Amino acid sequence: MPHVIQIEAMMLQYSLANHVYTCVDGDQVVILDLKRDKYLYVPRAEFRALVSRMTATAGDSDTQSCEPTLLRGFIERGLLTNHRGGRRHLEAKDYPAATESLRQGPGYVTFAEVSRFFVSASFAFASLRLTPLQQVVDGVAHRRKVSAGSDAVDRNCCRERMRAFHRMRPLFPRDNSCLFDSLALLRFLTFYGQFPRWVFGVQMGPFAAHCWVQSKDLVLNDELEHVRSYNPIMIV
Repeated sequence: MPHVIQIEAMMLQYSLANHVYTCVDGDQVVILDLKRDKYLYVPRAEFRALVSRMTATAGDSDTQSCEPTLLRGFIERGLLTNHRGGRRHLEAKDYPAATESLRQGPGYVTFAEVSRFFVSASFAFASLRLTPLQQVVDGVAHRRKVSAGSDAVDRNCCRERMRAFHRMRPLFPRDNSCLFDSLALLRFLTFYGQFPRWVFGVQMGPFAAHCWVQSKDLVLNDELEHVRSYNPIMIV
């Protein structure tokens, strides 16, 4: 990351780093630093001034409301970069908002489902315990890419798989973690050629973070009313 000595004398042409995601919640901008698995937030007005200054010359009068220390802090934390590159994941604003949740039906669990569930649950447990979150997220995106999987799922297939997943979930003791449940479900569904998205969301007052599995506007593993209380910040 470049060392900034005299910000005022430079042409500033920075952009958010590939591992940084943002969303607006009220008068705050929430920032996800995926590399460090941390959230932070700044007042919306200050962030707007920061964005203006990132691409402006120091002499521009409309950029002076951004404190140089704020810009310098973002650069030193690696949140900004002057290297151009495409985003690794979808922008949250470009993905459909949730309007429906999947309803599960009764039924039996097959031997194949039991086997695939334990493979998926073990994978999720080991990944989240041993691997940085950024690598876990990138791994999910890579599997989608190499499989050429669409995030438009077969509802009947997913309904049956979700029914099986929830019936078997108590067999794998683990704290109720949205990260674990969503990652295990995503892995489980790949066995059936289904590649929904992994959605991360945040809310303020008080701050809370959550994630769930979604296909287009259909939520697979949560209630619609619950996920609607969160603003999506990253779509994998």
